[in-house]
Amino acid sequence: MAHLYDLRGLPRWHPDPLVRETLDRIRRCGWAVTAVSDECTFHSHECEAPDYSFAYTTGLRLHDLPELAVYGLGARTSALVLNELASVFHTYDWHAIVSNSIPVH
Repeated sequence: MAHLYDLRGLPRWHPDPLVRETLDRIRRCGWAVTAVSDECTFHSHECEAPDYSFAYTTGLRLHDLPELAVYGLGARTSALVLNELASVFHTYDWHAIVSNSIPVH
């Protein structure tokens, strides 16, 4: 794998601390998972729960992998599922997994 700081398309800096944290996670791990659910990271009274929970990856495209998303799961379960799938897609030929409908357990 190329040195993560050398990934094309990944900005080196952003003024928003949340975006910077995501960029740092992508550099360290290869991708990041963002969950939008009834769990508020900042435990703020201003947080509003979405009608439907969902989560998505960011950074897989930098490795020529498709970005992934799940709906209806809690934040922690979503992160576990997406990280596992991203790891499988990163290790094996994702085209074969998808085109052959290979179950991932």
